[in-house]
Amino acid sequence: MNDPKTSTAANASYIIEQNQRLSRSRLWKLQRNFFEQQGVAAWSQDTVPHYITSNPFIAKAYAKMVFGFLRDCYAAPTSLDFSQPVYLIELGAGSGPFAYLFLKKFLGLYKRSVMRAVPFKYMITDLPQGNIDYWNSHPRLQAFVASGQLDFARFDATKDREIQLVRSGEILWAQTVKNPVVVLANYFFDSIPQDCFYIKDGQLYESLVTLSTPQGNRTWMTQHCSIGCKYPIRIIQSRLLTTPMRT
Repeated sequence: MNDPKTSTAANASYIIEQNQRLSRSRLWKLQRNFFEQQGVAAWSQDTVPHYITSNPFIAKAYAKMVFGFLRDCYAAPTSLDFSQPVYLIELGAGSGPFAYLFLKKFLGLYKRSVMRAVPFKYMITDLPQGNIDYWNSHPRLQAFVASGQLDFARFDATKDREIQLVRSGEILWAQTVKNPVVVLANYFFDSIPQDCFYIKDGQLYESLVTLSTPQGNRTWMTQHCSIGCKYPIRIIQSRLLTTPMRT
């Protein structure tokens, strides 16, 4: 990673990093710090947009889609193990409104059908521990918890290979889950490290990143401040694509 350096007086900014591969950028660490420090306040204070994916209309659409998937699984009984629930996992759930709305809509379909014979468990997951504590004590979620249809977990998608549930204590990983898993991920994959490429006129390019702050501001890693982003590009030679990308 490039060492930070001061730019010329002309553009009067402190360069945090320059022409860095996106997946290796400090941008991701800054974003992670923000969510861990803000917790639920990131959504309750409308800093992070969420209504577009956390409203009754979208919850109903998702509920119908998941219900249809489970109905297809139920029609082929050998695809389900009734000794274990079907797990519905929400990644990056934030303050949790989508989970509440989804469960209200889904249970309305589930309880009126033969599908009620198929056990399920919805899991709300996120990175900040404060979010998990908030869900765990939220009064509107307790009925779902009491029924055994809702649980919570802290999950870091960049490194975790298992999920430990808060209420039941279950530990889920690839070898213990027997049924198909439904994963819901609204505004999630844009929050974990990735690279950016595009093709123009038959040529492959990679978009890099340069981060900067106002001149002299070197508290950018520990305090909220204005950070400028530029995305210079470079041509990708075919031989570079044979080298695995490591973050």
